[in-house]
Amino acid sequence: MLKKLGLVVVVVAATMSAASADTIKLGLQPWLGYGPLWVAKEKGFFEKNGVDVALTMFNWDQDLAAALASGNLDGRRNDPSASIRLRSF
Repeated sequence: MLKKLGLVVVVVAATMSAASADTIKLGLQPWLGYGPLWVAKEKGFFEKNGVDVALTMFNWDQDLAAALASGNLDGRRNDPSASIRLRSF
């Protein structure tokens, strides 16, 4: 589990330039598999690695897709079934 969490931190950190101090806004949906992201946020793992991450929960695919399309999110984390559903938009 720690290896996966470390990978998430590295991937998020890689998306941010070293000179930028902006917050990375990620959209999530309720799913137990995203628990490590919330644990990392609560335990300060992102901040310890110089990354400011805002996690936002969405209950519906359409709301999450709209927030991403409008630029209110920088990225999203989704499970494989959500990827298949979003392909139809």
